[in-house]
Amino acid sequence: DEARVFYACGTDHASRCGLERCGIGRSIGVVVVPRAGERVPREVDDLVLVAQPAEGEVAQFSSTKVRQAVAERNSEYLRRAMAASAADLLLHPSAEEAREFE
Repeated sequence: DEARVFYACGTDHASRCGLERCGIGRSIGVVVVPRAGERVPREVDDLVLVAQPAEGEVAQFSSTKVRQAVAERNSEYLRRAMAASAADLLLHPSAEEAREFE
């Protein structure tokens, strides 16, 4: 069995980058995660899928806020927005991890 790779993003990013039309190069699928009340794109075969709208606290998270939290070293926000281990990697990488991602 082959694994399928999907790229998850919000409606704004999918629209801005044209991902809602045919995925990424017609080989990598896209899962669009809208916020409540946003225009929902049309699903396209197995290339563009649309998730249920994000609601509650998770709907408030955004990549822009995550980048800002990393710059400000805001571990409280990052631990709410992602797994604690991912926040630790971003804020406190080991020497080996830091070399790997240089």
